[in-house]
Amino acid sequence: MFVFGLISQIYIYGGIGFLSPTFTLHMVNSYEGFDEFWVGIYFAMPAVTYIINTPLVPYWCKTFGRRKTLLYGSVLFCLSVYLIGTSPLLNLPDSPHTILFGTLLLGWSACMVTVPILPEMLHKIEHDLPSLKGDELNNVASGYFNSFLGVGETLGPISASLLTE
Repeated sequence: MFVFGLISQIYIYGGIGFLSPTFTLHMVNSYEGFDEFWVGIYFAMPAVTYIINTPLVPYWCKTFGRRKTLLYGSVLFCLSVYLIGTSPLLNLPDSPHTILFGTLLLGWSACMVTVPILPEMLHKIEHDLPSLKGDELNNVASGYFNSFLGVGETLGPISASLLTE
């Protein structure tokens, strides 16, 4: 579970960072009347739905359990990426409405993964390695957790730029 938690940080923050170098150009060049104001609104939507879903995550975890919440959040995150990219694989229309729904779902699902993953990681480590407890466990886990968040934030825009080029 610890490794899954670290990989989750990479794919969530890498996926969000992937939008940075390509999203603005695509939206402004593809849709008439779409200007920088609307790009800002679209970029804000994941943060808005993340904030809205944050108080609901304890409910999701209580209803489904942490692991199922993580799984459902991961599936929804993948779906959101398909909606933002308007994938022909899913026969989605390439429209601003589809992309807006994808950005809304991106923040909603990212919250379902990033919020319960750290407590689940700590629980698993405490179970497997009872010698690690308290501040030592929290400091080490938080250090790795935030380091992998940074890896995702670094790899996302770089990979988007390379794939676009």
